[in-house]
Amino acid sequence: MRLSASQIIQRPADEVFGFVADVTNNPRWQRGMRSCAWTSPPPITVGSTYRQEASFLGRPLVTDFEVVDHEPGVDDGGHGQLVAGGVQWLQQLPQQLGGGRHRLLLQRPPS
Repeated sequence: MRLSASQIIQRPADEVFGFVADVTNNPRWQRGMRSCAWTSPPPITVGSTYRQEASFLGRPLVTDFEVVDHEPGVDDGGHGQLVAGGVQWLQQLPQQLGGGRHRLLLQRPPS
């Protein structure tokens, strides 16, 4: 399974990456998100963990994440990779057309 979404945001890529890298902002930009909190001390780095509570198809969904890759400043923005329940979440923010293109890719490795 592989899903992908992309959005151009008319802000500098490093600013957008800083916003999405602070997981406490997740309810501000992710639909259905109820809360998101660090379960390890911030700021975000490889090994950081957090829990988010959301609603998906009318049902509560609680997910624990671990940051397995985090590199601000790559392509003028950054990238990060999270793992939860065997699913990889890859976020990329390459600089494009004077703004940041936020790309989110979800994939489950073949079983």
